[in-house]
Amino acid sequence: LHVTSDSLTTVAVLTGQSEVDMSAFSNLLSNNAYNVETVDLTTGTIPAEAEFLVIYAPSVDIEEQMASTILDWLENHGDYGHNLIYFPSDKRDVSEYPNLNSVIAEYGMEVDFGYIYEADSSYVAASLNTSLCSRYDYADKTFTKDLPNPEIPVYLYYTLSVDITDGVTASPLLTSS
Repeated sequence: LHVTSDSLTTVAVLTGQSEVDMSAFSNLLSNNAYNVETVDLTTGTIPAEAEFLVIYAPSVDIEEQMASTILDWLENHGDYGHNLIYFPSDKRDVSEYPNLNSVIAEYGMEVDFGYIYEADSSYVAASLNTSLCSRYDYADKTFTKDLPNPEIPVYLYYTLSVDITDGVTASPLLTSS
């Protein structure tokens, strides 16, 4: 991006919910020409120029007003085009987050608590010998049309399941066996 773009994409990172330290992820973004800004919705707002909002493993739920602020930002006065990236904590039961869950539900999804456990050995990463790291398939060829090699497998560790509750609003990117 440093070479091909004159402008930086702004990524807002939510703070104030006792999130897990994500400085390594923020540094990775910064080193790859993203403008990373932290935002605490109890004292501030999501920057207007932000295209992405990242919520990284919060230890407590967001306030109801914060959920409303995030939904308004995502709607973007009817223009949409904003993206929420949510990394739920695998240490907390997602049912403890009714306000954050309401944001996710508004977009046709529901996060389940508990890891996806791979029972089909042909999907398990052989070198890792763990059923908690498995191969995922692209759910739709639409997602692979611009990839140089869509046959390269995607392996993920410790994944939580996301149920699509509204197939008109949401669609899966990856699926497990």
